[in-house]
Amino acid sequence: MESAYDELQKAVMFFTSKSKKCQTIYKDSECQTDPWAPPYIIHSRDVGVVPEALTLTEYYWGYGLPFDKLDVLKLDGIRKKKAWELYYMNGPFTKEQAQKAISYLSFKEPNFVEEEYNRIIEARLELAAKEIKEQKDLLAQRRNLKIANLKERSENFLTIKKYSLNKNLNKALRLLNNKDRGITNRCFPKGDLLQRYLDKSSDIYQVPTRCGADNKFYNQRIAVNFDDEFEILCSLDSNKIFKKPKEQYFHKAHVCDTTYWPAYHYKGVEEKKSPTFRRTSEIQIPSISLPDFAKEKVYRAAVFLQRLIRGRAIQSMMYSYRNQYLDTIMALRDTFGVCKESAAQVELEHIHHATAIRNYNLVTSIMAMVKGIINQTQGAVISSLLDFAYKELSRFEDERTTFKLVTGVHHTRWARESEEAGVRQKELRRRRQHQEMTRMVVKGQQLSLDEFVNSLMNEAMAQEAEEAARETTQDKADLQEPRYHEEFIEAFDRELLTTRLLFSHMIPEAERLPIRQKVEERQEKYRRNAYRLIFGHEETDFSEDETESERNVRLARIKNNKEAVKNYEASRFPSLGMDQDEIYEYLQDFLHEARDRMNLLQEKSTTPVHRPAHVILPSINTVPSESSGDSSKCIDP
Repeated sequence: MESAYDELQKAVMFFTSKSKKCQTIYKDSECQTDPWAPPYIIHSRDVGVVPEALTLTEYYWGYGLPFDKLDVLKLDGIRKKKAWELYYMNGPFTKEQAQKAISYLSFKEPNFVEEEYNRIIEARLELAAKEIKEQKDLLAQRRNLKIANLKERSENFLTIKKYSLNKNLNKALRLLNNKDRGITNRCFPKGDLLQRYLDKSSDIYQVPTRCGADNKFYNQRIAVNFDDEFEILCSLDSNKIFKKPKEQYFHKAHVCDTTYWPAYHYKGVEEKKSPTFRRTSEIQIPSISLPDFAKEKVYRAAVFLQRLIRGRAIQSMMYSYRNQYLDTIMALRDTFGVCKESAAQVELEHIHHATAIRNYNLVTSIMAMVKGIINQTQGAVISSLLDFAYKELSRFEDERTTFKLVTGVHHTRWARESEEAGVRQKELRRRRQHQEMTRMVVKGQQLSLDEFVNSLMNEAMAQEAEEAARETTQDKADLQEPRYHEEFIEAFDRELLTTRLLFSHMIPEAERLPIRQKVEERQEKYRRNAYRLIFGHEETDFSEDETESERNVRLARIKNNKEAVKNYEASRFPSLGMDQDEIYEYLQDFLHEARDRMNLLQEKSTTPVHRPAHVILPSINTVPSESSGDSSKCIDP
């Protein structure tokens, strides 16, 4: 079973041996067979336009995979670079300028793309590291904030707890101190609240309201004397606190407004309230009667015993209170420092926190290592693919170069064959014309054969030079105006037909035939000697006369050669499915490339055969007919 590489080599040989479209294998016959067709089918969007496709058998999953537009643009970039390199190397530039321009043109090379990929990967890694660092800082900030909040709450709780414990301790100590001093139930004297409430000089004095609240039950309502109620009402009316709202009377006038007050509002205006003073109760100083001196010792002994018994009782009560407030004392002792259990718990929390941080750092480092390996693998795969693509593009470029060289050689060969056929036909036509002219001159003037041949040769060489100049001008004109060339050929054919009819019907065939045969024999002999000296071998492929079928074959061959040249020029501007501006730029660059390639081919091609500019045929008397050894003297190259 053949491999993909063998199939590719066969395709390359088949592709380089033939050209595109309908070109065929060259044969030296009238019929052309074996039309060439590509081994693939390309479906184009535009009707009648065959795009330039690049098929590589290495890029397939079972079959060939053509390149897309991006790959074709890369190929065009490579072509542009080659063309500009040839332009700078062959142009009027210094070596430094050429190297600088070529190095500037290599900005789309795969190594530049690889550096760009590496730069992008490094930038992405830096961004990822920066993002990870920011995440770590944010997590650490949140963790520190949580710890600070927890610490603040703990400190506040401990402060409140300490304050409550100190308060309770002070209270307990104060009670114990009071008991030690003999103050068991100290009560401060309280004044009569009702009396303070009714006293006008007190700070909580309040006048009874006009409508008070009813009692709970109707049968418990206290009877009120109407007289007393009337007096209370009068006293309330006279009080400034419960005055009625002022009634204002306005007298509307143009000048001013007068306010009138009722008479009872002026009743208590000048009355002044008598000052009230706070009543203080007189403190009565107690006095005791002096005891008897006989009973003083007994009293002091009783007091001493009472104090002794009382001290023992207080001491026993203190121990009982100690047992009662033992929990408070223990809590108070705990507030002076952290217990061992709390320290152990804090240490365990610290160890747990450090372990979590260590695990997080380990997982992060492993993930970073895995990502680095993945990125390195991806970079290696991408670089290998780009390297392979660059090699295939270079190979395809070499194949295209070989194809262009082979096509150029074929066109050169076809042009040379067409040129030789045209020269041969012109030579035959010229010989017939000279034969007729010789016949007419000999018949009309009866000159000697030597003078006739000399004059004939001079006239032939002048006419040959004139025809060569006319043909050169005609070729240049044909390239500019093919239609004029066709009209000229038709006019020349009409003149040739008229001349043939003239010589056939007006001049008797019997008179011109012997002279023409002799002249033709001598001219053919001289021409063959000249051909043998110039080319080194005898002429065997020239036909003596051109028939109508040969003329049709020649015209058809010229037409085919023109079509081949036209197709070759059309193939230089392939359609890539671009817009007008891109096509214009592509054609401009491709023309520069084609110009450089043609110059290079012209320099490398072999030099053409230089034919003699003038061939002077000698007279009949100077060249013997039986020997050809001295024929070299008859040629003046």
